[in-house]
Amino acid sequence: MSSHPQTGQQPIVQHLNFQRNNSTRGSFNLFIEHEFPDSKPYFELDLYDRGVDIDVEQLYGYQIEDQHKLIWNKEDLNAKARVSLTFSAHADHWFKDTDEWTLAKRPLYSIAHRGHNVEEHFDTVGDGVVSDNGGLLYLGPYDEWSITAAGQHIRLVVPEAATLETDPQQVLYTLAFAAQTLTVGCLDETVLAVAAPTDDVNWGKNIGLFSGQSGFWVRDNSSIGELTSAGGCTWVHEYVHTRQGFTRRLTPETSWLTEGIASYYGGLLPYLQGLITSDELYNFLTPYISGTDAMLANPDSFEVSTTAKQYDYLKGRMVIAALDSKIRCETDGMVSFDDVFYRLNEYTDRQITYSWLVSLLEKIPGSSGYQDWFERYVRKDAVPKISGSFEYLS
Repeated sequence: MSSHPQTGQQPIVQHLNFQRNNSTRGSFNLFIEHEFPDSKPYFELDLYDRGVDIDVEQLYGYQIEDQHKLIWNKEDLNAKARVSLTFSAHADHWFKDTDEWTLAKRPLYSIAHRGHNVEEHFDTVGDGVVSDNGGLLYLGPYDEWSITAAGQHIRLVVPEAATLETDPQQVLYTLAFAAQTLTVGCLDETVLAVAAPTDDVNWGKNIGLFSGQSGFWVRDNSSIGELTSAGGCTWVHEYVHTRQGFTRRLTPETSWLTEGIASYYGGLLPYLQGLITSDELYNFLTPYISGTDAMLANPDSFEVSTTAKQYDYLKGRMVIAALDSKIRCETDGMVSFDDVFYRLNEYTDRQITYSWLVSLLEKIPGSSGYQDWFERYVRKDAVPKISGSFEYLS
């Protein structure tokens, strides 16, 4: 166990190993082990995911409280603690467990400790793969392809039960193009993309899912040259989410940026790669929006018949597209929305508020009028016009 380079203290090492549960449909096993430093710090692991039921199978070195809170009892001379758990997910369209495979998000948990860093490791028991931060797990047989672009290792996992609509190498080339084109920071060393099987599986309305910064899944029948009405190319859309390190700092007035940005680039990047035409991009960026109350900065104003997310995707991408055009044209192409995206990722001091975002744009050399522009298109229900010419992108 190595010590932390700055504090000199040994870390708490956490190992999470996932395994298919062949005996119980709709569940998987999780084995957790902790290695503690000689200082014997206080340590608490709270498994608080309300979307699953948790059964404790074996327990060693912990005290358990409230059926989901594990507290190290410090009595183990080997400074280790282990627990074997079974997670049974409630029926939804995010988690699937079949006779052959399991695709799931990592259960939510929080850690409480004093004075030590926690070093996390994720793995599987048997066939399977887990994203680097443990946010996405696939358990079962699979094939894998990979590519490295812009210093990032991109892994494409195709379960044996999946049938890709697009050749796996083409999917990788599209993701690699996105990695190289997006100079916006927040580039994890490795990102995991899983093709979700669709044969005899009901995913509901979900076409893809971003899960924990370094991993996402997309339905296996999603084509890289197909723009969905909401988010564009799903493979690109979900990848863009992995580059958004700022989302936890958004406020209700700026929360629309998450899907608005991913949807815009979900159309723009396939166009720049030559996968779609300018007419297809224009049609995607100018969706019909029903109602007159699509005020992005005020989600509570949205019609009851539509959701905030729908406007985030639809009007959100229109606003980002018009904003990108405005920035590029006013700066003679020296600045683009990519620079704003980069600044969003770089800003970690406090929350990203509406006023902070406007002040950031006002600082762009050679541009002006963002206060009134945002008031009209973000705080009010006006819809920006999108030009059918994309010469400003060249």
